[in-house]
Amino acid sequence: MNADQAAGAKLNTPAFGAVESRTSTPATADVARLAAAIGLTRRWRAVRVGVRNIDDRRLPAVGYSVWPSGRLHLPESDDAAATAAAKAAMAEQSRWYEPDMTDVSDRIVDIASEARASITRDGDWIEFDHDDAGDPKWSHQAIAFYVAIAPFVRSGVVHFDGEDGAHWSYTYADGRMTQQGWLGWDGSVEPFGEYVDPPSLE
Repeated sequence: MNADQAAGAKLNTPAFGAVESRTSTPATADVARLAAAIGLTRRWRAVRVGVRNIDDRRLPAVGYSVWPSGRLHLPESDDAAATAAAKAAMAEQSRWYEPDMTDVSDRIVDIASEARASITRDGDWIEFDHDDAGDPKWSHQAIAFYVAIAPFVRSGVVHFDGEDGAHWSYTYADGRMTQQGWLGWDGSVEPFGEYVDPPSLE
């Protein structure tokens, strides 16, 4: 028995557990066995058969890309307060984001990457576009940003196109924000909401 055969035998010992391969092709069988050996069998099976895994959402190394657009009426006089609120809210939703360590700026345009967007100010309006210079992957931290700035926004809409064709938007009025559409990243129809089935494509 050579080294490769010995390694294969080890993966199928009781200590690692036998790997079910009914949904695996010959090209993926070795990957499935390795996944089982390191405790990732459930996630692998979910991805392999096309089942949405709500607990794991999407693989962190891959992420969910978004393309935002739109504009909000957020007076420049409220910019610093909105930025502080956004930073505090994002810190609560992220294990790694530390506002004092990552960015000491008090301007909303300087924390745009945390909102997975590029933001420019035009008087009392802020305009959203795709973050070409960054890696705009959606997260709870991004949602927290858009929720937290609501009390400082007079009006406006931010639209999002997801990498899977999903489209949703955040509409602001009277200091509140509401979501329209199905967020492809977690299948919700409201900020931090539960998964619901996607709308029919027919």
